[in-house]
Amino acid sequence: MKDKIAPCGYRCNLCLAYRENNKGSDDQIRFSDGLRIYYDYYLPIEQCYCDGCLAKDGDGIQKLDPDCKIRACVIEKGLKNCAYCNEYPCEMLKAKFVFREDVEKSFGGSIPEKDYETF
Repeated sequence: MKDKIAPCGYRCNLCLAYRENNKGSDDQIRFSDGLRIYYDYYLPIEQCYCDGCLAKDGDGIQKLDPDCKIRACVIEKGLKNCAYCNEYPCEMLKAKFVFREDVEKSFGGSIPEKDYETF
């Protein structure tokens, strides 16, 4: 699968919730469990599905964060993604950065490599 780069720079094609990777309820449960375990964040299983931020808004399109301020900013500036912005990395983007060491610290141990790659 070709890389699908979201406005923030995240690679949608690596996400378990992304439509092309999501094969049904088992993947949705695994994604929801991963968010809860590693980020202490609960997302209902039926919401663990995403068409990606590059999908045009409309009926039946689902995004994990439909109100993402980063996506709105990139669209407003007419950019492909944040990497093309002269303010990169801005504070809004930095607030979304996730570092493995920080997640492992809050998790209380190392993250299995497979889970790290998935989440």
